[in-house]
Amino acid sequence: MDRLLSTAPRDVALLERMVTLCDDAGDVELAAEYQQRLAGLADTPENRFRLVQLQLDADLIDIKTALSRRVSLASNPVRLGSMIRSSVARNDNQTAMAICEEALARDPSLWDVKLQLAQLLLLEQPDEAPPACELAKIHQRALELAAEVRDADYPLDARPPTVRKPNSKSTRSRPTSVSPSSWASSGYQLARVYR
Repeated sequence: MDRLLSTAPRDVALLERMVTLCDDAGDVELAAEYQQRLAGLADTPENRFRLVQLQLDADLIDIKTALSRRVSLASNPVRLGSMIRSSVARNDNQTAMAICEEALARDPSLWDVKLQLAQLLLLEQPDEAPPACELAKIHQRALELAAEVRDADYPLDARPPTVRKPNSKSTRSRPTSVSPSSWASSGYQLARVYR
C-alpha cells in the first residue's frame, strides 16, 4: 500500500483506505497523519472531523483544541456523540467527560449527553480516593443531571440528539431510542441504579 501511495500521493480513495487500515490496526498516529493528507486534498467537514477525532485519539491534541477546531460540533450533535462514544470506547473517561461538559456549555438541551456525563461521573474510579465531601459533590452533580432530564419529560419516542438517524431503508419496526421516562425497562445504567 505504501508503494502505491508513493506512486499516487493524491489518490483520495487510497488515502481513505490507508486511514481505515491504520485505525483498524491500532496505529492511530499514522492514521491521523494520512487523514491530515486526505483533509488537505478533500477538505470536507467529514474529513476535518475525522482528523480531529484521530488526533484526539492519538493524544496529538487536547480536548480544548479539538473542540475549538473548525469542526462545528454545536451544529451537528451526531459528531459530538461520536467523539464521546469514541473516548468511552478507548476507556478515556476524562476526555469523554470534558467533551460532555463542553457540549452542555454550548447546548444544554442535549439530554443524552447529560445522561452520559452523569454515568461517567458515577463510574469514574479516581486513582486516589477523594475526600467524602468531594465524592458526595460528584454524586450530587450526577443526580442533578439525571433529574434535569427526568423533569424535562421527553416523549417516549424521543431520539437522543447525538445518535445518528437510521437509514430510511432500515427494516426495524421498533424505535432504537429509549425515553428517560421509561428508564425502569431501559438499558441506562444510571437509571437502573438510581431510580
